[in-house]
Amino acid sequence: MERRNVYDLFERQSVRGNAYASWKLSVMHALGRDCERSMSRSMEFLERAVEQGSLLGKRDLALAALRGITQTVSLEQAYTMLIEAMQLGIHKDAAKALLQSGNPDYEKLAVEALRKASFARSAFEERMLVAMYDAMQTGLPGSKGELHSFLHEIKRGEERSKAILANRALWLADVTAMFMPLQNPVEVVSALVHQPDAESKIDAYELARSIPAGCPAELKAATVVELSIAAALGNKHAKLILLTEAVSNAEGEISSELAQQVYDLIRENPALVNEHVVDMFTLMQNKNPESAQEHMDVLIELESEGLPHVRSALATAAMHIGLSDWTEKIMLELINMGDVHHFEGWVHLQIRAFKNGRCDAETALFWAECWQQDSHQQGLAAVSEVYEAMGPQTNEQKLAHFQVLDERAGRGDFEAVCDLGLLLLEGNSAVLSNKHRAFELLKMAANAEVPRAMYQLGLCHLRGIGTAVDEDLGHFWISQAAAKGYSRAKLQTAKKKATEQTSKQENDDEEESEKEKPDGSEENGVAETADALSTELAELKGQIVELVIYRKKLIDEQEANQEGA
Repeated sequence: MERRNVYDLFERQSVRGNAYASWKLSVMHALGRDCERSMSRSMEFLERAVEQGSLLGKRDLALAALRGITQTVSLEQAYTMLIEAMQLGIHKDAAKALLQSGNPDYEKLAVEALRKASFARSAFEERMLVAMYDAMQTGLPGSKGELHSFLHEIKRGEERSKAILANRALWLADVTAMFMPLQNPVEVVSALVHQPDAESKIDAYELARSIPAGCPAELKAATVVELSIAAALGNKHAKLILLTEAVSNAEGEISSELAQQVYDLIRENPALVNEHVVDMFTLMQNKNPESAQEHMDVLIELESEGLPHVRSALATAAMHIGLSDWTEKIMLELINMGDVHHFEGWVHLQIRAFKNGRCDAETALFWAECWQQDSHQQGLAAVSEVYEAMGPQTNEQKLAHFQVLDERAGRGDFEAVCDLGLLLLEGNSAVLSNKHRAFELLKMAANAEVPRAMYQLGLCHLRGIGTAVDEDLGHFWISQAAAKGYSRAKLQTAKKKATEQTSKQENDDEEESEKEKPDGSEENGVAETADALSTELAELKGQIVELVIYRKKLIDEQEANQEGA
């Protein structure tokens, strides 16, 4: 079933001034996703996004101008917009264009920004660009053609690890090395770990952990030693990596001494704050919930630096201590700037705000649909969550919810398979009930060990819904759901057990009572004796009556004789 069209939802948000919505519409028209493919319409929405303050829009409009797609922006304006985007955190695409500009000043700005970005452990492409540029300046590759070929290789696909590409470039950057293709990443780790500069040691450490087939234990240990040496000699990046590893490997709560080392290093070097530091702060908050306020204090000190990742970490910490309005403001600014590292958290924040009555359903649905555009399966689940939280729905919304569940189910999401089965059990004004289909879906989800489905499947067997009545199967599936911790199943299992115990006690009492009763022959003997006594009593009563009558007769005769005399 086709995914429902979300174009109208995005367009309404765009008209309301949502810069991110305008940028998404430009992407949708450029790709022909859920709408007609039209570069003119794409440019219209891109220009609107720029007017509304989208940094992503500025970057893409500038790139479109450099490629000759639009003439509304001059080349000089385009490069100015790219520099602004790059300096505010969108490094790669803007930097690539500046490196290829042929303008030494622009190239220098790009390299400086890329060096700053390469503090991020995952920024292998940035490091590769810097390394290739440095190699080009030393004359090793001979021309910019080598740089362009590397860029093209990354765009072509993911068949080769970006980490390997990056370290191949770093190998090239060493003026003492000869150009050679990277055949064995373990050899590159071995070569990098013995380079004198700290960044090579850092790359050796990271590449050793990213090789799919693994790295020899001795060599991996050597990278840790060299990284420790680099940290001891004052390399802040190496020290941060070691602290990050210490936080990740800590069992239980993070010690105050370790946390203080992280805070001190961040205070001294705010440029080190990147997405991995944000993740580390989140991990520290999970292990030490009370540490969120400490993170806030440190990050507020650094906010004046204007670094996107500092604001992102600040917003995350604020969310943990419940500063929802303030968090939403910062995170929306970051998203419109292009920092979508915490986009998932932002979507869930909006859904939570909707459930608490602080935003409308359309806004929550819009952000869930945005996530669906980028991360389809997770976004679909978020869309379902919004629909489920709506309460009363129109027929259009009910049908849209059904379509979302159907698509999630078709993609192997067994929670959605269960939800779809439950929906089809009863049906609604937009979706007809189909108990046989519902039973099959619940059976599929139950076999995938979804507790809710196990419980409902048990009820179907007990009540004969969509299948024949089978009490044994019904109780089996309910017991399976109870074993998985499903509360309703546990309650029903407990009730059944209590009923069985009561019934057993009653049966035991009856058996005990039977044991105390006389046997049948004794009962017959008693009955016969009673009958005999009854007969004797009746005869005796008759005799007494006869005696009374006879006595009275005698008395009457005596009285008559006396009167005659």
